[in-house]
Amino acid sequence: MRRDSLRRASLATLSLLGFAHALPTELIDARAINSPPCGQLGDYMSPTPESWKNAGTGQWLDNWWAMNSPNFTNTTGIDPTLTTRRQGFASMLGRQFLGSPDWTCMDSGDAGNCILPASCGDFDTLNLSPAADIEPAYYVLSSTKNLHGYFMGLKASMTNAGIFAALSQANWANTFYMEKPAENNLLIRELLNAVVTIVGVAACFAAMGGLFAAVVAAGVGALFAGAAGAAYPFIIPAFVDDTYQQAGKMSAALSQLFMTTMTAFIHGNDELMAGRPLGDSGDIRGYLQDGNFVNFGGVNQTATMQLMSDMLTAKAINTLWRQQKIFILGGGPCDDSGGLGPGPQDGKLCRDGKAWYLFFWHEGKSISLTKSHWGYVEMPPGASQFGQVPYQNFNIQKVISSSLDAYNNAGLTYSSKNGYDRALSAIKEGWANPGAAGVGWEGIFTIPVCDIGHAVDPGYVVVKKQEILQEYGQGKVPQWCGDPIPNICSRSVDQYNAFIFAANMANFESPTAYCY
Repeated sequence: MRRDSLRRASLATLSLLGFAHALPTELIDARAINSPPCGQLGDYMSPTPESWKNAGTGQWLDNWWAMNSPNFTNTTGIDPTLTTRRQGFASMLGRQFLGSPDWTCMDSGDAGNCILPASCGDFDTLNLSPAADIEPAYYVLSSTKNLHGYFMGLKASMTNAGIFAALSQANWANTFYMEKPAENNLLIRELLNAVVTIVGVAACFAAMGGLFAAVVAAGVGALFAGAAGAAYPFIIPAFVDDTYQQAGKMSAALSQLFMTTMTAFIHGNDELMAGRPLGDSGDIRGYLQDGNFVNFGGVNQTATMQLMSDMLTAKAINTLWRQQKIFILGGGPCDDSGGLGPGPQDGKLCRDGKAWYLFFWHEGKSISLTKSHWGYVEMPPGASQFGQVPYQNFNIQKVISSSLDAYNNAGLTYSSKNGYDRALSAIKEGWANPGAAGVGWEGIFTIPVCDIGHAVDPGYVVVKKQEILQEYGQGKVPQWCGDPIPNICSRSVDQYNAFIFAANMANFESPTAYCY
């Protein structure tokens, strides 16, 4: 039931976004076929998951597999001229029902090795097959072809020049960092490690765009795990200067990651077409079951590329912001009636009846002990560009939501490994579609969170309680006083100290400047 709900939700989301999955030119568009009757096969040219099930295709495939799989890699007594690429599941299927062992569906550079005739009258071998085989064999052929198209669509999406253009990040540091970033190898590695998760999420998003159930996501999730396992964790040489100005080094590292993950995807296609198991999803039957790919319309390469580009850019922004005094406060009522002060309305997310605010503490420059000395809070650098190209799919609410989900799952220590585990769990268990959430998905942003909801309690009495929150602007200096030690985060001194450290405010006196 949960998986069915996810499928319906995914489809509803896609329809709202106006996605139109255009069939690649080589795919069969049964609706466009207007051929004369050609026997039994003519009734099956518009396959659906329902017709797959009604024909007992799954059981037919299992029976066929049991009979033929011993010969997937053994051509003795069949045809000694068969090459390695002309062996395996797809080649055996093509040999029996298309009259061609060259129908391998391998990623060999041969664009014609996984094409089906456009007219039912051209299926000479299949039309001469036993009547009980014609319908299920056609459905398996169509599904195998579409699965191959899925892999090739992913490959094309991942090699799109637009992705690498996004990684050039010429202006990231200038846009999202107030000053020159400090050296921080850990955060740079966190960004690199997150790339394999993002590619896996995009792969599953591309698959969920089709008409099939969450069980397919479990199969794609195994591929995702294999790709991530090949590249995670990715160790890079120490940077002398960990800024995004070193575009050459960063682009080279990210390009290497993409090559690793793309190789894993290609490997996945060839393993399945050969009839070998892939990860914990088993062999190709786990992908094709229930007609999951029988009418798959192809990968929306534009949407998949945009998702990867957005998520990679978001992780880069998060890496830069995590090196500055940027944080989230909230947990009080959405109408700011909790007596904690008014938060910035243009930096606010109201979720589950609670308000959360995104802040950047702009450090003061004055040496005198005035308000200008203590700085002020404002919108984080670059956030004003959200909603505009190339950040048209970004907004502050997604930043807060993503960070809140990360905080709720792993506190202030959410890592790329947490992100990998959670995305894989969501995909395999069918409780969420990370790709549909885009940059708002859990852990894409990991801005430190301080939950001040308890402070609404009248029994919580501290100096300047009404100034815990402030609106954006010069002269706005939030005060986080204690009784006597500050404990505004979940009413815990330890939690407050951990938050201060995560938000790069250790030994920063401004939050308590006017407390005593």
